[in-house]
Amino acid sequence: MVRVRLLDDGPAQYRNRSGVSADEDDPVVDVDDEQAAYLVDETGYFEFVDPDPRLEAAADADASDDAAGDDGGDDPPDEGKPAGLDPSGYTLEELEVELATGDYDDRLDAIEAAERAEKDRDGAYALIDARREE
Repeated sequence: MVRVRLLDDGPAQYRNRSGVSADEDDPVVDVDDEQAAYLVDETGYFEFVDPDPRLEAAADADASDDAAGDDGGDDPPDEGKPAGLDPSGYTLEELEVELATGDYDDRLDAIEAAERAEKDRDGAYALIDARREE
């Protein structure tokens, strides 16, 4: 279970069909990882109280890669360009900021495919499409 908190600048109360209920008087709820990701990333009304479990999983994976001597990939990134962007590691707001840099414009198809394979968020597709139109 993961603890998330209803943000002060969000609605005074939040209830959904899955039984999640939070309000100003009792803003913290315990939910599973998937529900927590939805509440934080999709609704934008919540924040993690406990550390984001996705970040912990990524750190654990990095630690095991380091222990195995894996540097994270066989091919170096393009000269002068950042490596690919995994959208599942970003909130929609963070993804918007990253895409706005223009550093990933030649990788938007790959970013969209990664989004489709992981979180499949309509908001992420809209951000990617908007970047294509710029």
